[in-house]
Amino acid sequence: MAFQKQTISPWALAIMAIPLLVLTGTELILGFWGDSGVSVPTELIENPARVELAARYNAMAAFVFFTTVALAVTAIFVWDVYWRFSNGSKVRVVVTLLLVVLVTLVFSVLEPEEMKSFETYQLLGEDLFREALGAAKTGACLPDRATCSTGSGFDAMVHLVDLSNHIVSLAAACSLLGIVLALGQMPGASDDVEDLADQLRDARRVSKRYLYCSGTLLTAGMLWVQSWMSWPTTLIADDAARAEFAGLVNAFSLFRGTTFSLLILSVYLPVHLGLAHRFDSFWDEVPRDADMAKDESLARINYVDSLKAITAIVAPILMGVIGSSWSVSLGF
Repeated sequence: MAFQKQTISPWALAIMAIPLLVLTGTELILGFWGDSGVSVPTELIENPARVELAARYNAMAAFVFFTTVALAVTAIFVWDVYWRFSNGSKVRVVVTLLLVVLVTLVFSVLEPEEMKSFETYQLLGEDLFREALGAAKTGACLPDRATCSTGSGFDAMVHLVDLSNHIVSLAAACSLLGIVLALGQMPGASDDVEDLADQLRDARRVSKRYLYCSGTLLTAGMLWVQSWMSWPTTLIADDAARAEFAGLVNAFSLFRGTTFSLLILSVYLPVHLGLAHRFDSFWDEVPRDADMAKDESLARINYVDSLKAITAIVAPILMGVIGSSWSVSLGF
């Protein structure tokens, strides 16, 4: 029998409006209650070139790792949509993806004038980043390093962050929209119990696949965010000032990590509500003595288990940041 393409309802795709509302709310919190004018005056170490290079290479390594994970997640999503869905559903998925990416770019790239204070390095102390990284040279200054003013470490940091904003907008949208793909169905109502069971097994696999993709992307993203935000840390001469700035970086990392965890939760739970209804309807129709009743992949969805799965993925990441913040705050 030929493989039958799945369809997905526009109502299922509408779930993506929930994480957009969450993202908008968290960005407004930063806009209203963050402080983009914070000043972090501090004395820098003497002859910081090699120390800055070490921090720069660490940040670039984290950026390459993050980019690799993001491209992998995007490729998995593209292949999944291309292989499993009908042409009409492909169009609906692509349109939804473009709308989500466009909205996320408003906060990170397009930036209307009234939202200019959303730059992360401004919320951490723009003067410190400019002073610490502004004097560092890059290969863009060759061969005239003496008078070069455009190829600084600060310029490199800004370009990498802007590029990562584009990448994460696409990859995060793909990983979250991928969870919604679990609600895809074969066209028409089937009376074949085994066909219905196969659809349910596939839906459960898809939801878990993209939950893991989202968690992996969160891990790589947190490594990148902390690496570039910590770029100037080792250049600060005073131990107390260095600890204060590290505490600020860890706190902001926790906010970003919590935000993306909420984005995952805001998609995963509605999808599982829909899947739970399908599993319950399936078992209401299947005879109780059916052999497939022993199949764990067809077990009814337990919401506690779903929350455990999310916690198992995001908790170690967030607890690592929390632990770092507490260590700095309490002097451990």
